[in-house]
Amino acid sequence: MSRGRRASSLIVLVLVSGLGAGCQRQQVYGVVEGVVTLDGQPLTNVEVVFLPDPEKGTKGRRSVALADIDGRYRLASDTGRPGAPVGVHRVCVNDLLPGPPGVGPVTPADSAEGPVGTKDEAKESHNVKRSRFPPDYSSAIATPLRDVEVKEGQQTINLDLKRQLAR
Repeated sequence: MSRGRRASSLIVLVLVSGLGAGCQRQQVYGVVEGVVTLDGQPLTNVEVVFLPDPEKGTKGRRSVALADIDGRYRLASDTGRPGAPVGVHRVCVNDLLPGPPGVGPVTPADSAEGPVGTKDEAKESHNVKRSRFPPDYSSAIATPLRDVEVKEGQQTINLDLKRQLAR
């Protein structure tokens, strides 16, 4: 094979492999919006996070939104792409405006030091702000909002949180 022919073959090979890399299929997203409520009432000042569930075969980046004053949200990925990857997700809701201090019971788990021992420690632990809803909603492991399916296209997924979770 001549030098010119080898060079031409090498150029064609580089171009074809470059085109193949550029033709990779982009992940399909569904555009998701909805309303977050707490016992049926709009919930504001919360972050909604859709986490693709790899146990259910869904891959991709998380998608996040902030709920407005009416509890409405619209998802976007961490890269700014509207929506969430198509597939099954776990949904976490993080309270950005915790309730008043001392709401709810104080348990040994509330303190990094362990059980509250002195009056000063007990007083201090009652100043800890509590979430307006159960902390399970903020945990990817414990969230009751599992198996939430995102489909291709535009869709509405409303999320109704409960103050009391059924155990």
